[in-house]
Amino acid sequence: MILVEDKLDISQKLNNLPKFLPARSEQQTKEQKAMAKEVFYRHKDFSLFDILHLGMVLYFYTHYKKDVDPYNEFEEKFDSLFLLNDEELYSFITERLVDVIHMSTPV
Repeated sequence: MILVEDKLDISQKLNNLPKFLPARSEQQTKEQKAMAKEVFYRHKDFSLFDILHLGMVLYFYTHYKKDVDPYNEFEEKFDSLFLLNDEELYSFITERLVDVIHMSTPV
């Protein structure tokens, strides 16, 4: 269901993945990893600047990087952040990454 829905971008699919396939056991983790790999494969042309749930893309990319991106095909997308000037980078961080930072901060 998640994979075939064309109306959802990569981040929306990854955001829904744990709801449908939580990684509570070793088998479920393997299945979730395979599903994340398939989602990234089907959405190779995504842009970090156009997705809705940036934090989910960063989470799954860093968590399953070896499986999701064995040939470093997505590195260029993340490297694009380093091409921003200071003002653009500040704006991107304050508008898009604040939620990601709060999401990963222990309570």
